[in-house]
Amino acid sequence: MKVFKKDNIILCLIIGILLLSLTGCEKEVIDPRNVMMENGLTFKETQDYTIYYKVGSNPPITTFDSLEEAGEVEFFADLLTEMFIPIFNFLLFDRYLEGEESTDWYQDAREVGKKYGITRENRLTSEWVVENAYEAYHMMVEIPRSDLMYSELMEKYESYFLKEDIEKNGLTLLENIMYAYLYELGCDVEILYVDSQTEYLDGTQELEFYISDETEELLELTNYIIWEYEPEDAVEIQELSNSRGRIQAQGLSEDNRFTSEWVINNPYEAYNAMRISLFFWNSDNYKKIYEQHLQEQ
Repeated sequence: MKVFKKDNIILCLIIGILLLSLTGCEKEVIDPRNVMMENGLTFKETQDYTIYYKVGSNPPITTFDSLEEAGEVEFFADLLTEMFIPIFNFLLFDRYLEGEESTDWYQDAREVGKKYGITRENRLTSEWVVENAYEAYHMMVEIPRSDLMYSELMEKYESYFLKEDIEKNGLTLLENIMYAYLYELGCDVEILYVDSQTEYLDGTQELEFYISDETEELLELTNYIIWEYEPEDAVEIQELSNSRGRIQAQGLSEDNRFTSEWVINNPYEAYNAMRISLFFWNSDNYKKIYEQHLQEQ
C-alpha cells in the first residue's frame, strides 16, 4: 500500500512537471508579427514602414500575416515612394523656411529629421529609405504624424506642386507625370518635385518626353517577365496574370510586344497598361533573373 501511494506521488509529480513545461512552452510562443527580420525590425514594424513610406515589396508584404508565409522579401522604391519623398521634404523644409512663422509640428519634425541626418541640405531620398529601413522606421515613429499621414498621396502631390492642370494625349498633367516616370522617359526638366530651387514639371512647361536608355532596358525586362518568365508561386502567378491582362487590353500580346516607339506614340494606352502594377518587376531580383536568362541563351 505504501509502495502504491509512493508511486502515485511520483506519478503526480511527473505530471505536474510536464504540465509546467507545457505551460512554459506556451508562454514562449512568439507572435509571428513580432519575428525579427534582417533589417532589424519585426515583421509588423516592417509592414508599417512599407505602408508609411509607400515602399514596394516583392512579394507584397502587407498581404501576409507572418514572415514564414511571405518568405524572402525584396524592398524597392516605386512611383508611390517617389511621390511620398517630395511631400515629406516639402513639408519639412520648403513650406516654411527656418525662422519663419510655423507651428511646433514643423519645428519638432525638423529636429527628428536632423537626428537621423535628414536636413534641408541633405534631404530624404528613396534610396536612403530603402537602404536604411531601421532608421527610417524609427524616424517615422518619432515624427508627429498629423501632416504626414498620406491617405490621398496623389491628391496631395497635385495640390502642393502642380500649378496648371493641363491635358495632353488624353491624360491629365499628373497622369502624364506618372506615365513619364513609370517608363523612365527623358525630360528636359525634373519630372517630380525636388526642391524650391529646381525646375520640375508643374504645368507651366510644354510636356515633351523622349525615350532614354533606361526606357529601352525596362522594356526588354518587361517583355521577358510578362511573356516568357514562369512564375514560381501563387502570388507571383496572380500578379503577373493581372498585369498581363491590363497590357493585353491595350492591344499588346506575345507577338506584339512593348517597343519604345509604341510607348512614345501611344502615351494614353501605355499609361493605362501600367498605372496599377507600377512595374513591380523593375527591381534587383527580377533584373538578376533576366540577366541569368540572357547568360543561358
